[in-house]
Amino acid sequence: MNAASVDIRDILAADSAVGLTDGTDLHLADMPDTPGTPDLCAAVFDAGAWGDRQGLESMDQERPIVQVRVRGRRGGYTEAHALARAIIDAVSRAIGTEVNGARYAGLWLQGDVIHLGRDGKGRDDLSVNFRVWRRAVGS
Repeated sequence: MNAASVDIRDILAADSAVGLTDGTDLHLADMPDTPGTPDLCAAVFDAGAWGDRQGLESMDQERPIVQVRVRGRRGGYTEAHALARAIIDAVSRAIGTEVNGARYAGLWLQGDVIHLGRDGKGRDDLSVNFRVWRRAVGS
């Protein structure tokens, strides 16, 4: 299976309600700050795992944690928070779907939107974290 962050990125890119485009304002394991990168953007990261493999029916199951960070425009906290909420909704809609050879049996939001502070340019940085339960398709 892919890293869970890859699958969550693909879920977000495919959801028109989120409105993010992979490689433009949606990124994997990096929040770029290069010329041409929009201030309002999101990035998906792997963030460990929950529980252990004990109790899983097979080794073809995983319980990773995925973090999605959202960066807003300067003074755009409300807009960034709305994007974070749209991301929560999109990930929640993916329960029971197959993505890149993995079936997503469970996707749980951990807490709510977290404000991580502001970067050096005064842009708000938010985070949402998900516990994931997935298994390889066909196992």
